[in-house]
This record gives sequence, structure tokens and C-alpha cells, in this order.
Amino acid sequence: MEKYNKDIATNGKVELIHVSMDFKKDDAQKWAAKNDFPWPTVLNENLKASGLDKYNKSNVQPFYNLIDKDGKIIATDKESSFQKIKELTQ
Repeated sequence: MEKYNKDIATNGKVELIHVSMDFKKDDAQKWAAKNDFPWPTVLNENLKASGLDKYNKSNVQPFYNLIDKDGKIIATDKESSFQKIKELTQ
């Protein structure tokens, strides 16, 4: 949350989206609330409809993808994603 608050929360150029692997909406919402996630959540059942399914290339959870406005993946893990965000917004 510290990196989110510092590098993303007040940055209009970046949007963080949580893709929940929960199958029940209530479970996903409870988990996000428990972890104080203020960003949008896409439910597993809506993954394909959202178009985000094409970025889910890992069975590891959590996984991170930083995607540019054209849909190109520019970072694929937490540290490099946050570093790239920091670089792009300075």
C-alpha cells in the first residue's frame, strides 16, 4: 500500500486494477475490503469480458502486469512494475 499511495494513488496517468481469482463476488469484495484495496476489482467471471484474460499468463498469485495504453505489457512483476511507474511519471 505504501508504494501504491506514493506512486499511483495521486497519479492520473496510472490505474491499478485488481483481478480477483475468487469465484464469488462477496468473497472478492470482502478480501479487497480487508486489504484496503481502493482500486477497481474485476471478478474472475468477468475476466474474459473485460479483455484482461489475455494478460493472465501465470498460475502464480499474486502476479503483476504493467500494461501501457496500447495494451503492450511493459513489466511483469511487482518490483519492475512499480519501478517503471516511478520512471514514467517523474
